[in-house]
Amino acid sequence: MPTGTYNLIHQSCVPVRWRPGTAAPDTGPLPDRVGLRELLLRSHDIESLAVADAPAHAALLRVLYALTARVAGLTEQGPKGDWDERRLDVRNAGRLPPDEIEAYFRDFEDRFFLFAPDGRPWMQDPRLAEQCDGANTASVNKLIVTRPSGNNHSWFRHDTDTAPVLPTASEAFLSLLVWHYYGPAGRCSSREVNGVKSASATAGPLRTALSYHPEGASLFETLLAGLVPPEDSVVGQEDLCPWEQEHLPDPDRPPRVSRGPRSRHTCRSQHALLLLADEDSTHVRDAFITWAYRGERMPREDDYLIWQTSQQGNRYPRPADAGRALWRDLDALLLQHPPAGSAHPQQPRVFRTAVEVSEDLRVRALGFDQEGQAKDTQFVVASTPAVLGHAENNDPRSVPAVGRLRQFGEMFGRRLDRAVKRAWASYVRDAKADGAAWAAEAGARYWPRAEAEFWARFRLLDRTGTVVDGGFDPAATRRAFLRLAEEAYDAVTEPVTRTVRGAKAVSQARLDLYGTRPKPPTATSPSSREDQGAHRMTATPPPTTQDTPPAPSPAASTATVPHQTGPRPVSRARAFTTWVAEVCREDPGARSALRSGLRKDIDSVQRMHRLVAPWLPEQRSKDVERAYYTVAAMIAAQPRSALKPAADADDDSVQPGGQEPSRSTPGRTRISLGTSFATAVTEGPGREKEMRAGTAESRLNLLTRQSVNGLHRHLPASVGYLRSVGAEVDWAQLLEDLGNWRARSGRISRTWLQDFYRLRSRDSAQQADEADERELGAPPVPAPAAP
Repeated sequence: MPTGTYNLIHQSCVPVRWRPGTAAPDTGPLPDRVGLRELLLRSHDIESLAVADAPAHAALLRVLYALTARVAGLTEQGPKGDWDERRLDVRNAGRLPPDEIEAYFRDFEDRFFLFAPDGRPWMQDPRLAEQCDGANTASVNKLIVTRPSGNNHSWFRHDTDTAPVLPTASEAFLSLLVWHYYGPAGRCSSREVNGVKSASATAGPLRTALSYHPEGASLFETLLAGLVPPEDSVVGQEDLCPWEQEHLPDPDRPPRVSRGPRSRHTCRSQHALLLLADEDSTHVRDAFITWAYRGERMPREDDYLIWQTSQQGNRYPRPADAGRALWRDLDALLLQHPPAGSAHPQQPRVFRTAVEVSEDLRVRALGFDQEGQAKDTQFVVASTPAVLGHAENNDPRSVPAVGRLRQFGEMFGRRLDRAVKRAWASYVRDAKADGAAWAAEAGARYWPRAEAEFWARFRLLDRTGTVVDGGFDPAATRRAFLRLAEEAYDAVTEPVTRTVRGAKAVSQARLDLYGTRPKPPTATSPSSREDQGAHRMTATPPPTTQDTPPAPSPAASTATVPHQTGPRPVSRARAFTTWVAEVCREDPGARSALRSGLRKDIDSVQRMHRLVAPWLPEQRSKDVERAYYTVAAMIAAQPRSALKPAADADDDSVQPGGQEPSRSTPGRTRISLGTSFATAVTEGPGREKEMRAGTAESRLNLLTRQSVNGLHRHLPASVGYLRSVGAEVDWAQLLEDLGNWRARSGRISRTWLQDFYRLRSRDSAQQADEADERELGAPPVPAPAAP
C-alpha cells in the first residue's frame, strides 16, 4: 500500500456547510472541508455540500449516492423487494450506519489515494504514465476548467502554462470529477495502446446536460432522496463502482455495460486521467488527460436528467441553458406525463420515489452551459422551494395546474420574442434582420416577472390539490402572463412609435402576442390588393349616450352663447361641439354661416365670428383659436342626416379598446381620429358604405405627416369622407388635438396610428385567444379590452 500520499477518506477534500446549531468539536471550530469518511458519518449534521462549481457538485453527488447505497445496504431490491422499506428504516434511524461506513472504507482504503505512484489512484489510470508520451501532458491549467489554457480567453485569472499556480489536492480532486463527467470531445493527449496511437476523445456523459437533484434539510436527507431504486435484476455484488472493480478497463474493448444504478452513475467516463503530484503530495504539478475507449461511446444513461426526443426520434438530455429559469422545467420534474410537446420530456427517474423520504424536498439544478467540444460558457445553478410534495405520484390533482402554469408562461415568452423580432424587421424594412437587441431586452423584462408570477400562483396550491385564492384559475393565469408580455413589448418598442413607419410596424407585429397574423385576401383585384393584410372587425362601434356637460340653448336666428368664464378646457370643447351640432340642426342660417368657413383662413370667415368668438377661451394661442373655427366648419359641413340628436362620440364613459383617458376629466375616455378611421373600415349593422382599409390607412398616414397648416388643409376632406360612410367622429377630442398639434404632433400622431391598428386587429386577437384556449384544453375566455 502506498504511504505518505493524499487519501480522500481522511483528508479534508469536500467543502461542506454545517446545519445551524451543530456543536463544534473541542479541538476547534467546525471545519470547512471534510474527508469522505467524516462526510458520511456526519451527513445528518451537514446541511449541504458547499461546492462552488456546479459540474463538480453534480459529479460529486453521483459518487456520494453510490457510497450511500453501499453503506446503507440499498444496492439491490432484496428477496422480498423491500428496498423502499429498508430506505425508510435508514431514514427513521436519522443517520447512516457508522459500522458499515467504517467497514467499507477499511476494505477499500487503498483505492482512495489521490496519488499512488506504485498503486491504483482513485478514478485514474496509472498506465497513462507509460502509454502517453511523458512530454505530452495537459498542464494543470487544462485540468482546472475555470482557468484559461492554450489560446482560450482569460476572464478571472491570468495564469500561463509556462508558470502555472499549482492547484491544491482538494481542488484537483473536484476538477478530476468534472473531466470524468463533463470532458469535451475532440483532440487530447496521444495514447498508445497495443501499438496503435490515437488522440481523439468522446464527450463526457453529462456534457451540455442539466441534472436535477432532490434536496432535503440535511445532506443525509439529500443522499437518501437521491438514491434510485435498483431494477429487480440488479445484483449488488456486480453493480460496482470503478474503484471497487478488480481490474482497470481495457481501452481497446467496448465500454463496460452498467449493472445497476451505482455503475450507471460512476462508470460512464469517456476520459482517462492521471494526476502528477508535487514532492509533498499536497498539490498537483501536471496531469495526463486522454481518451478512455478507442472510438466508442457508451450509451448515455442517467437517472437525474430530463430526457427529450428530437424530431428525428433521437433521445437526448435537456441541455443546460444559463438563460433559462428552473421553473420552466418544473412540470417535467413533478409529472410523470408532462403536457404534450414536441420534445416529449420524460421525468428523471429519481423523482418517482424521492418524495417517500420527505414531502419538503427542494429541487437543485446543476449543469454546465457548453458545447459538445471545446466551448464552455457558464455554470448553471438553481434551486426551488419545497415542491416535491406536489409530485404526481404524491398529489395527482396538481397535474393540470403545474402544467398549465408553465405552458402559459412559456407560450407568451415565445410570442413576445417573435413579436419584437417581427416588429424590428418591419421597422427597418429588412426581412433578414434578427432583432436580437430588442429580443434580449424584451426577454430581460419578461422572464423575471414571469418567474415571480409562476411562483406566486404555485404557492396558492395547498397540499390537497385544491385551488386557493384563484391561483390556478386558467383564465386569470392566462391574462396575467399576457399582461406581462404586453407590458414588455410596449416598453421595448415605444421609442419607434413616434413615426408613422414605426407605429405601423409595432402595431401589426403586436398581433404575434396573440398567436395570429392577418391573412391577406385571395382576390387579385386592385381593391383587394389595397386591402391586403387587413382584417375586418366584427365588433360594432362603441355605444354612445348623450353628453352631460351643460350647453346653452340656441336661438332661432341669433345663437345664445355662454358666459366667458365657462367650464374647464375639455368641458368647454365638449359643450362647444355639442352646441354647434344643435345650432346646425335647428338653425339653417347658423349652419350656413359656420359652413362658409370650411378650408378658409381665420381672417376670411367674418360670418363665423358671431357664433364662434364667444366660445373662445380668454387665454388662447392662435392654433387653439383656429381649431375652434375649423371644427365648427366641419361639423356644419356634415350631411343633414348626420346632424341627428343622438350623440355620436360624446359619451366619455365609454371605454373603447386602445383609447387614452382624458387628461382633464378623470374616468373618461376620448375617441381619437385613428379610431374613427378604424371603424370606417368595419362592417357594422346597417352600414351601407365602408372605407377600404388601404384608403383609410393612406389618409391617416397623410394627416400624421402634416404641419399645422397642412393639417387644416387636408383634414376637412378626410373628415368629410369619414362622415359620408357613417363613421363617428369625436369632435371635442379632434378640437383638442388640433389646438395642441404644434406642440404635441408626435404624441397625437402616435395615438392616432396606434388606435387605428389596435382596433383593426382586435377581432384577430379575439380569434387567437379562443384558439389558445382550445389548444390548451381550457374553456374560452373573453379577450382583454385592448389588444
